[in-house]
Amino acid sequence: ALEGAGIGTVARLSLSQYGIACDDDALVVFDEVIEDWLTQTEPADLGGAEPLRPGCDLVADLCAFLEHVRRNPVRVSRTGEVYKAGRRKIQDGFIFRESFLAGKSEIWSEVIGAAEHLTLIGTDDEGFLELQPEAERFLLLPLEEKVRELYRLAIEQAGPRGRSLHQHELRKLVADVLREQPERWFFGRTLATLCRHRYLATLDERGIEDRHRDRFFSAYFSGRETPADLLDELDSHWLRRMYVLGFLEAAVREDTVIAWRLSPVGARVLGAEVSDLDTGLQPMLVNPDFEILVLPEGDVSDVIHTLDGYAQRVKTEAVVHFRVTKESIEAAVGAGRSVEDYLTFLQARARGDVPQNVIYSINAWAGSVTFATLERGVVLKTVDEVALERILQFPEMSELVIRRLGEGEVLLKEAPTDRKLLAAMRERGIEVQGL
Repeated sequence: ALEGAGIGTVARLSLSQYGIACDDDALVVFDEVIEDWLTQTEPADLGGAEPLRPGCDLVADLCAFLEHVRRNPVRVSRTGEVYKAGRRKIQDGFIFRESFLAGKSEIWSEVIGAAEHLTLIGTDDEGFLELQPEAERFLLLPLEEKVRELYRLAIEQAGPRGRSLHQHELRKLVADVLREQPERWFFGRTLATLCRHRYLATLDERGIEDRHRDRFFSAYFSGRETPADLLDELDSHWLRRMYVLGFLEAAVREDTVIAWRLSPVGARVLGAEVSDLDTGLQPMLVNPDFEILVLPEGDVSDVIHTLDGYAQRVKTEAVVHFRVTKESIEAAVGAGRSVEDYLTFLQARARGDVPQNVIYSINAWAGSVTFATLERGVVLKTVDEVALERILQFPEMSELVIRRLGEGEVLLKEAPTDRKLLAAMRERGIEVQGL
């Protein structure tokens, strides 16, 4: 009857050669059938469920953590763990909206994990966290590039069951399905079911049998997961992780996810075509009391990301509230951000003119920041300018010069240690002391 209706068949199904624990009678249903059935049985609307939109909040918390490390001493234990008191202080500043999907501990794990695996932080000789050169590059990236780096990291990491070839492939398949239907709300377990079913139907196309057999040379351990395991880990772990990363929006009712949908940030990162997203609007209201409101009109993720670098996030709901403060402007200037660019941004994206008192105060606060530069090097002193010129006639010495400090003094990148150079200088009557 199943075959006659063109639905599928019942067969003895063995998937052991692919590394999947399935060797039993199974109902085999065609791809088109399951997709049509899931689509037809979905509700027509969200039924009053509350949409949760994480946007770029994880990125904001990660960037805020990096700036905190730059400006404050954060001590770690011998095992590399941030002490509880310091961690609580950082977590109290998180803006990610807490829910049953993710709390402070989950966000902390994402933030510290990304900072470590992307080599954004390190530990100095005294046991304090310090920014690495890679952090400066990361902080200057556009929003979608930051999200893309977090996504690349997450897709390669182990899940609750460990590193799995199947889960790695399924994660990429989730992105494919979302890219195909970027504006659809996937109700219940529809998204995970579609991906699991499509994966099982394309095992040969993906070369899973050979890759499983050759797992000794693979970065992933292909265990004996059942088809149900594949579905459960997608639904209970990966989709929630994509929500935290900002790729998915969740429709929630009574601490239960009713449906998932691709977010505007996720659509941009995955290259999905979404018809009704406008990023060129003027969604901001800048008030004379230094409050900035971002209205939920179009894709405002870049607006929020920019404001996070200059203002304090006060409330994250449908309308996002910011407040510009002396401390937030000083921190932005100290991190190397341009106040001129910020004011240009406000004028371009705000409705109406930015109040003059806001412009004046921002410029005044930025101008009050005093910069001092530390420069590392070695000072070479001689009795007079003539003696210094004799030394700098050696090409190896002139290459070490940073700049002249005064008559008979020069700042070097490092001390001259080349034995041939020092011997050649002695032959000309030049002795270098202090080595």
